[in-house]
Amino acid sequence: MIIEETFPSVFAVFDYLQSKGWGGFYHTNPHFEVMQLAENQLVACPMPMNPLYRGQSAIYTPCKPSLYRGNWTKEQSLERLIQLNDFKSILQVNPQIKDLEQAGLVVNYEALAQHYGIATNMMDMTNSPLVAAFFATTRYDAVSDSYSPILNTVSKGIIYFAPTGDFLNFSNNNRIWPIGQEALRRPGEQRAYAMVMDEYSNFNMAHFTFWHNPESSLRVWELTKGGQMFFPFDPMAEKVRIMKKYRIYSLDALKNAYNLNQDFAESFKDARQIMEKRGCTFLSHLPFSYTKEEIRYITDLYHKMYPGSFGNQFL
Repeated sequence: MIIEETFPSVFAVFDYLQSKGWGGFYHTNPHFEVMQLAENQLVACPMPMNPLYRGQSAIYTPCKPSLYRGNWTKEQSLERLIQLNDFKSILQVNPQIKDLEQAGLVVNYEALAQHYGIATNMMDMTNSPLVAAFFATTRYDAVSDSYSPILNTVSKGIIYFAPTGDFLNFSNNNRIWPIGQEALRRPGEQRAYAMVMDEYSNFNMAHFTFWHNPESSLRVWELTKGGQMFFPFDPMAEKVRIMKKYRIYSLDALKNAYNLNQDFAESFKDARQIMEKRGCTFLSHLPFSYTKEEIRYITDLYHKMYPGSFGNQFL
C-alpha cells in the first residue's frame, strides 16, 4: 500500500487509513499479553500486535538501522559492543528485569538498548499512531538529547504502515520483535516493537508521505505533553547518556567485547591500549550501576503499576 500523493498533514494520513477500515488517530492505554513467540521464548507483547507504524520526520533512501548507517571503524564497532555489555550488566540488577526473567520471559537487551541511543540492527516500530506521529513531526537534537516540533512547511515526513501480522515472523532475519513491557518504562510507553534487519536490506514497507506544517506538529506536541508521555523519568537514560558522552566503561565489558573479536588486536592488553588512546576509560568496577535510591524508586513504581509483583527482596 503506497500512495503516490503527499498528504497535507500527518493527521490526513490517519484519516485516510480510517477511511479504508483501519484505526484512525489513537493511543491506547498500556496493555500487554505474555505470548510464546518461539520455543522457550515468552515475551510481554504490547497489544494489539497489528497494525504497526513507524514515523520519521524525513525520508531516507535507503532506510537502515543505526548500526548500518555510515562506515564504522573497528574501534567504533568494538566500543558499541562494550556499551551493550555495560548496559546489560547494569540492567541485570534491575528488580523488574529479575522479575521478568524469574517468570521465564525473554528479555531482549539489544532491543532495549536501541531505545537508549546504542546503535543496533533494529528499526523501531509501534502499535500507536500517536507515537508514530510524534517521531514523524519532531526533530531530534543529539547535542541536547531533546526533541522539538517541526514548524516549517517545505519538507516531508513519512508514516510506515504494517497492516497485518505478516511481518511477525520470528524465525527469519527480517523479523519484528515485541519490546513493550520489558522492564523499562520508555519502550513500554512507546508501545515498542523492533524489526531486526540485515546489513544490506532496506526498510521498505507500505508508507505515506505528508507535508510538515506548524499546526499539526504543535497539535501532536500538545497531545504528547511535549514528548513527556514517551520519555518518562528513567535512571537508565541518564546512565547511557553519560556513559557515551564521557566514554567510561568497565574492564569486564572490554574483556567480553574483545573475546568476541579477538582479531581486533594481538592481546587484550593491546586492545585496551588502542581503545584508551582513542579516548575510552576503563574501570575495575561497573560504572553507572544503580544506586540504592534508584532501586527503591524503581521498585516502588513497579509495585504501584503491578500490585502483587515481586516483594522487597531487591531493596
